Amino acid sequence: MKNIVIVLLFLVSTIAVGAQKISGFIFKPDAYIGTNVGLNTFLAEGYSTYSKTQSTGFIGRVTAGYNLSPVMGIRSFLGYASHNWPDSRFKNSDGSLKTISFDAQMLTVDLTVNLSNWFSYYNRNRIVDFSVFAGTGITHRDKATFSNDLFSYIGRGGLQGDFHLSSFVDLNLIAETNFTGDSYNNYKSGFLPFDVYTAFTVGLSYHFRSTGTLFSK
Repeated sequence: MKNIVIVLLFLVSTIAVGAQKISGFIFKPDAYIGTNVGLNTFLAEGYSTYSKTQSTGFIGRVTAGYNLSPVMGIRSFLGYASHNWPDSRFKNSDGSLKTISFDAQMLTVDLTVNLSNWFSYYNRNRIVDFSVFAGTGITHRDKATFSNDLFSYIGRGGLQGDFHLSSFVDLNLIAETNFTGDSYNNYKSGFLPFDVYTAFTVGLSYHFRSTGTLFSK
């Protein structure tokens, strides 16, 4: 009888562990929140004449999203950016370009595509996932040294790597390009119908999941 009990306990534990492994491959839609910070580089009129370090500023955002399927998801960013633009039309006394600094706030919505799940399969035990995204939104540029505030569109896209620190927490690395209206820096040259700024950010996101099986063996 004792041996039978031991065998039964062994079978139950084996089935439980197996079910835990399998659950890591079963997708359930989930919501998440997060934040990320980093640097943006403003590329506008005269960008070929100035060092990109001169046009680097801060960017920070909070996010909320929802994974609709193993591949498709939607998210929103609410953020702030400080931009620096070396205006090639004006120079300081030392001959350097005069840098125009201004701030902006943005609200964007992205469609995300998980490439790791698309080309392979859903696996919560995978250490890192790679995604692409594209989206749109609005931005408000502060008056700063300009004559007025400005509201403009944003068109955006980029790449993202999610390093799964646990079943619930991800480390996010994001590289993106944002397009805004040509008057975003209060200067319209007519050469291109938009201004551009790139951004590289790092952040954390927390997923609301009922259970976690990351790195289960």
